[in-house]
Amino acid sequence: MSPTYAGYAGMEPEFTLASGRVISAGELIAEHAVKLYHQAFPGLDESQVPAAWNAASDVERRGYCIQAFDKLDQAAIDAAASDDQRNLLATVAPKAELVLGDGLMDVVLQELRLLSKPWQSLTEDQQETILARATQRVREVARLTVRELAARGTHHIVATLEQITIKKGAKAVLAIPAHLIDENLTESVQQQVILVLAGELNAADEIKQPQADLQQPGLDLGDSGVVHSDPQD
Repeated sequence: MSPTYAGYAGMEPEFTLASGRVISAGELIAEHAVKLYHQAFPGLDESQVPAAWNAASDVERRGYCIQAFDKLDQAAIDAAASDDQRNLLATVAPKAELVLGDGLMDVVLQELRLLSKPWQSLTEDQQETILARATQRVREVARLTVRELAARGTHHIVATLEQITIKKGAKAVLAIPAHLIDENLTESVQQQVILVLAGELNAADEIKQPQADLQQPGLDLGDSGVVHSDPQD
């Protein structure tokens, strides 16, 4: 037989969480509040908990019930926020994927159109020039893709965090390119903004530039060290 747990004076018969889920007063007490009470008194044996709970003061039982409800409510809020984030990413990710795909395709097409002769016919210096240009453009595409994901579809500005001073809070100094300064920015002074720390933007710099082909491949001397000609020549 399940133990009976007392409530507190004026306790509502039901409680509604932020998610809309309704739990009864009995469920709140037996499944959540009593567990918090037992955690606070670990010396109690499981069989002693019901009697100890019922012997506690009305104010004490009320306090554990409120604490249990707050934990459940916060868990519901966190779960809803997680769902919102997943839904937002589902909206933003296709756009980021489009930026990445179209951007890389543009890099490939432009470089192909600029080739005046086959790759193998280019000198090492010519190949290095092309690879350096393509690598820089790929890095730019990667940065744009990360920006789309980090901004979550919001109006945003990419700036450099030059300084942060911590004294009774924190004051940050941002360096913003002149061409990004507009009314949206100037009208946001003294208003709350969200600072997204997207360190992944710097990861694009780690994209390595491929190596050009050696201008003069080494000769195959074979085991004897003698250059062998093709018998058909």
